[in-house]
Amino acid sequence: DFTDSQSGVEKCSWGIGSQAGETDVMDLTDNGAAVQATNSSLSLQNGGEFFVTVVCFNHAGLSVSATSTGIIVDVTRPSFDALPVITVALHETYDGIMTVRWREFVDAETDIWYYKVAVGTSPNGAQYSKFIHVGRNTSFELSARQMTDGELYYATVQATNRAGLESVAVSAPFISDRIVPRPGIVLDG
Repeated sequence: DFTDSQSGVEKCSWGIGSQAGETDVMDLTDNGAAVQATNSSLSLQNGGEFFVTVVCFNHAGLSVSATSTGIIVDVTRPSFDALPVITVALHETYDGIMTVRWREFVDAETDIWYYKVAVGTSPNGAQYSKFIHVGRNTSFELSARQMTDGELYYATVQATNRAGLESVAVSAPFISDRIVPRPGIVLDG
């Protein structure tokens, strides 16, 4: 916020540049007394870094400016080099814990911000476990005690980049089976 305790802020202008302090992408534009501005007619290059400069004037005609840190344009969703292999393990001792693991997603412009994981009875579903925020971890453990034996389940991983764009990957179906096999009969002969 720009302030002036003596004569007050009269108006502000803003512009966009390819370097700090420059306005070579968008010339300074009068924004009046408004504290927010948008320009939806710009075509900024994906992956490009841009800087916003704001210049404010007080009622005495004096000005001050401030420039943002670099802002990287990101209009692409996170991706993965190959299928983001999602593995689901119901622990051998069946202690009621399920582990979901996946390969890291990639985003060339702004990196992965966080992942969410859910388990459901359909692809992209969250019928068993709602989407849980797991940060940048590429594995997650949750209880499997309430799963229905013999039912198909899917793990869904949602990756979100720093621009807020999302991509989703779904595991192959897996079956909950806590029933111990019965011993068979050995026949000789």
